[in-house]
Amino acid sequence: MYLLLDKKIDGISLRTLNKNLKQIAFSKSLLEKNVENNVLSVYLPIKKTGDFISETQKKELLSKIEALDGMTTLKLCILEDCKPNLKEKKSIFGIYRWLEFPLEKTNINQRKW
Repeated sequence: MYLLLDKKIDGISLRTLNKNLKQIAFSKSLLEKNVENNVLSVYLPIKKTGDFISETQKKELLSKIEALDGMTTLKLCILEDCKPNLKEKKSIFGIYRWLEFPLEKTNINQRKW
């Protein structure tokens, strides 16, 4: 697991992402801040150059994310069974990337803090 955390995939540090997922799982204020229209969004670093992520890199990234401790913690604390979706948007500043997790409205409101 520790070797996995030191890896970067397409400029995304798995260690930082793991830390962010754990923080969101344990903080109601962070969760509410990142949820909009029943979708939890976790923002990733901007990719300055190049094109969108390839399908093979996308599959590798999503499988590595699901293997993270932070993802397991997030599933246990908030989301019972969810799959992350990688979204990308090109702008003049680079490619914006984020993960989206669809939520049920009851998950957030029924959570006991």
